[in-house]
Amino acid sequence: MSAVFAKHVSYTRTEYGAVVLDKKKSRYWQLNPTAVLVADALEAGGSVDDAVQRVVTAFDVDAGRARQDVTALLAQWRAAGVLRR
Repeated sequence: MSAVFAKHVSYTRTEYGAVVLDKKKSRYWQLNPTAVLVADALEAGGSVDDAVQRVVTAFDVDAGRARQDVTALLAQWRAAGVLRR
């Protein structure tokens, strides 16, 4: 499974982390460190597995827990309409 930000969404790194901007709805989200890792993986063309591995490596967390967190985050982004797939 993969995910890609929608065309009307921009992802930008900031000095405090990163933000996702939905240009259609004029909404933005300040991302926490875990979400930044997931967004970076998506921007690099990576898969959900790649995002999970980034979280595991950065936070020394169990892969199962990381997958739950990444899956939940992607579900939230899908519900908000910021992902194409």
